[in-house]
Amino acid sequence: MSFRIIGQIYSPSLSDTSSQEYIQLEMIVRNAIDKIYRMTIQEYIGVSEVRFSSGSVITSYKMRTNKVSSSDIQEANQAVVETLQSYDVEPMSFTAALIENTFEDLPMVFSGDSISLRCNPTVDKKGNPVTWKVKGKNIKNNSKYTIDTEQSSLTVKNLVTSESGIYECSVKIGVVEFVRKQNVTVLPAPTVFVNNHVISSPCNTAVKLECCGNVHDIRLEWIDKQSGDTPEFSEDNCITMDRRCQKVETRVFICKMTFRNK
Repeated sequence: MSFRIIGQIYSPSLSDTSSQEYIQLEMIVRNAIDKIYRMTIQEYIGVSEVRFSSGSVITSYKMRTNKVSSSDIQEANQAVVETLQSYDVEPMSFTAALIENTFEDLPMVFSGDSISLRCNPTVDKKGNPVTWKVKGKNIKNNSKYTIDTEQSSLTVKNLVTSESGIYECSVKIGVVEFVRKQNVTVLPAPTVFVNNHVISSPCNTAVKLECCGNVHDIRLEWIDKQSGDTPEFSEDNCITMDRRCQKVETRVFICKMTFRNK
């Protein structure tokens, strides 16, 4: 969060956390914020990292709470203005950003996949519109993106690797801006490689079947198509199976790749 003190001239010593000027102003501001927020904001935890920068005196700080209410924060900020009236705090200068750096349950994403992201703001958006950005640019509904305003969700279709980047949503409620963002990596489409597709071998001669995948966190299985049995499996990137026929026959084995975390 931040606000602007217009009744004091900024000096570089306010950026030095060891200077007396910083220590004195920081104590006054932190005590005022802590006292008022503790009385006004439900489930308030504390305030930390009070810093000052130029622009009259821009005061920034981190406020910790288990519950966010824009109306409570606005009420508390007004009380801060009154408490620090000798410093002439600009009432309309308060801003707050609540940033969460992950979307829920986002699996591995591969080229050709579609994903759905839920904004799920931890503040009540009360009808305020959610803005979606991809790699810093605002997006809107089209053949690639579907924005569901009721669910505050974004669906991205048929992803390609070049669409990797930061996906984010934001909603402004009073002085609080809720932001959720995550770096989404679109991986190349997974591929299974086998050493031979057709093998002819005399009976009682061992045949080596090898199968590999081009991605991590996978499980590979050789499956006997006739019986459905899984004679071999591995959680490495390659699996090798030695087979020896007992009679003249044709058997088909299928290499199956599944993802452990998808």
